[in-house]
Amino acid sequence: MPVIYHLARNAGWRAAERSGSYTGTKEDRADGYLHFSTAGQIAESAAKHRRGEADIVLVAVDADSLGGALRWEPSR
Repeated sequence: MPVIYHLARNAGWRAAERSGSYTGTKEDRADGYLHFSTAGQIAESAAKHRRGEADIVLVAVDADSLGGALRWEPSR
């Protein structure tokens, strides 16, 4: 089971827990998909995209559970 990670903002993740649906961060919604990182990418991703933000939740997802909806792309 490969695990991938998403950096969610705490308020958005808590709202998702209450509603049962997560639509991603504002950046995810602007791009039209959720951004995930591998274990080897997550520290750099956090430093680059969430620097200075205090209320971040690291969400671990079983990559296999996403099936064909998951697309692997080179990181920017």
